[in-house]
Amino acid sequence: MPAESQRLLRRISGRDRWFLGLLVGAALVGTPAAVLLAQHDPAPGTGARCVTTTRAGIMGAGTYKYCGADAIPFCRTFASGDDDLTAQCQKFGFLR
Repeated sequence: MPAESQRLLRRISGRDRWFLGLLVGAALVGTPAAVLLAQHDPAPGTGARCVTTTRAGIMGAGTYKYCGADAIPFCRTFASGDDDLTAQCQKFGFLR
């Protein structure tokens, strides 16, 4: 019998059970904690001046969102080829 298959015949020891139990416990505690502590996008209408567009990429389409000072260079670079983005940028005065 090959050595690899002999390893699979060994029973799980108490130390292995403790480790697997701690791993499952950390996942059960960590997942809800990560969801609760994650930063969420501000609700629409909070006064943030943001532009959003969907652009094609190598791996498929991506949605891009830029707010405030980050939106100015984005608008000046990409607004000429996208009518919807141009309208959003003009609305906030990013193209001046």
